[in-house]
Amino acid sequence: MKIRLIYSLLLSFGLILTSSAAFADNYPSRAVTVVVGYKAGGGTDTYARILSSVIPEYINMQPLVIVNKPGGAQIISMKYTSAAKPDGYTLQLFSAGTAVAATTLQDKGIDFFNDFEPIAQVGMTNQAIVVNKETGYQTPQELVAAAKKAKANGKKLRWAHPGRGGITYLAGVAWLIKNGINDAVQDVPFKGGSPTRAALLGNQVAFGVIGLQQTTGFTDKLNVLGIMSKERDLINKDAPTLEELNSPYVPIFTPMLVGAPKGTPAEHIETMSNAIKKATEHRAFKKLAKKAGLSVVYKNSADTRAMMEHLKAEWQPTIDFVKKSVGK
Repeated sequence: MKIRLIYSLLLSFGLILTSSAAFADNYPSRAVTVVVGYKAGGGTDTYARILSSVIPEYINMQPLVIVNKPGGAQIISMKYTSAAKPDGYTLQLFSAGTAVAATTLQDKGIDFFNDFEPIAQVGMTNQAIVVNKETGYQTPQELVAAAKKAKANGKKLRWAHPGRGGITYLAGVAWLIKNGINDAVQDVPFKGGSPTRAALLGNQVAFGVIGLQQTTGFTDKLNVLGIMSKERDLINKDAPTLEELNSPYVPIFTPMLVGAPKGTPAEHIETMSNAIKKATEHRAFKKLAKKAGLSVVYKNSADTRAMMEHLKAEWQPTIDFVKKSVGK
């Protein structure tokens, strides 16, 4: 009788262990936090919220909880995420170009490649030179001429961007330098794309450099002078490129991707990457992204890392040039 009882207890204990192990491997088994380094309403935040609305059915019906930690061109959020337990329950949706630029232009005590593991790319944004239509500027050449004229009169045009050190700032400064007007303008940094757009809508600045998606729904008041790309945007196809307008520039875009703290289990990375793939293929994801003016581009973990390493090498000469030219 005692033997049977002991055997029964051992068997029950074994089943409990097996069940617990299975539960632990059933990632995710609770809500997953996704950190965004900008205020709500910007392109990065919008990608995160679209993803959170679609992906639960692919991750055991667990929610993605979006946490906004703006400031420092994502440095504040990156430090927060990298310090989290690498268990797959704290992730970050990056404006990856800014993540690289911000940690390369200056030593911030954190590194995108050393401190994070890419999970998947979900999209990309192009950088655009934008003006309020009331300014009357129709081409980048007209804007350059206005800046030079202002300088000759002892003044400087004010330009807005989502924060110093980010990829948009880098793209903007590179364009200014290429056109010889870096010393003819005064930059006015904001905390994210939405406040930058608000400044443009309020005519507080002469022009701005923002993610092209920020102009969606505002083309009655804002004029896109050109995007910093050789090819037109996948969604906002009416926006001209600086390439076709013969305006000197440096091709710079921003991959949008989900990443995890270094040391996150490979099986969790793969699980989430596969779920993101399914989410980005979902009709609702594509519909919401298109409505927001956002492109949908998926790459898995390995391909995302390879892309980012390639972009870093490609952007390095520009980063060095900008650091030297603006004293960074």
